[in-house]
Amino acid sequence: MSARGVRGARKMRAYAKDPVAAISSEEAFEAALQRAGGLLVAEFGTSWSAPCKAMAPYMAALAAQPGFKGVTFVRVDIEACPARADEALTRVSAHSPPQALGARLGVNMAPTYHFYRDSAPVAAGLAGC
Repeated sequence: MSARGVRGARKMRAYAKDPVAAISSEEAFEAALQRAGGLLVAEFGTSWSAPCKAMAPYMAALAAQPGFKGVTFVRVDIEACPARADEALTRVSAHSPPQALGARLGVNMAPTYHFYRDSAPVAAGLAGC
């Protein structure tokens, strides 16, 4: 195996043991916000994005640090979070499709990081390209 293959295998092993919770539905995201109690760091991204893959080990390393013990880290797959079924009933017109979670929260690049304290948004930052 080449040196590049070994490095990739190490990253994948680290990613497999990821302490960052994977979120794939809006309901799961809302539940994570309620459970967090304190600070929640949410990474909004995709499974195929190179910047998201590059940031995954850093998020996992932060989540594993003792100083971040009370902080909840989640990774939200914006492609796996479709629009809610009940939103289709409340949208403005039949020509405007319901928005997915990422679009409603202003996520237009991956990865995008949002920070919440006690379920309320505190800050949002952009890291993708």
